[in-house]
Amino acid sequence: MEKRTYELKSTEVRVEGDEDAPIITGHAAIFNSEAHNEVIRKGAFTKTLKESENIRALDNHDSGKPLASTGNDTLALEEDKTGLAFEMKPDTKTSMGRDAVQNIRSGLITGMSFGFETIQDKVTKRSDDGDYLRELLEVRLFEVSPVTFPWYEDTDVTVKALQDAGVDPLQFREALEQRDRAQVDGLFAPVW
Repeated sequence: MEKRTYELKSTEVRVEGDEDAPIITGHAAIFNSEAHNEVIRKGAFTKTLKESENIRALDNHDSGKPLASTGNDTLALEEDKTGLAFEMKPDTKTSMGRDAVQNIRSGLITGMSFGFETIQDKVTKRSDDGDYLRELLEVRLFEVSPVTFPWYEDTDVTVKALQDAGVDPLQFREALEQRDRAQVDGLFAPVW
């Protein structure tokens, strides 16, 4: 099974709802966005989403830390124009569920990833110095994960409650990356 984690920037993950029933949404994969000589093409998840009975959401790809599942209707997955969209309702009666929600809200978890098996791919040599591009055309999906180090750089994480308070998620992420406490405090004084 392959897993994709590294830094993402175009996927949005949000936590919506009240403290007792939060909903985490976003994209676990982005179409046509190259990262590390690899790109996912639209349609790569179509067959697996139709055929898989139980895909799980895990905390940082850890099978010992399940958060949600399509098998018990706490995880919904679909391909949209951006990529592999998801909505999950983690059980906040568990410490894992509460921790996942809090880590996303606080900006500690900044992206999504997925675990898969390649069914069909295409590798194209782009130069004589060994540069290549791997295109994922069809995969068998096992899991999606909120992760500390997402793979695709086109993803960002947004906490819906903070966005509703007028906080720009890109400014928040930049402040966190620069460890600029004054800037973070300025963005979040009413919420923090």
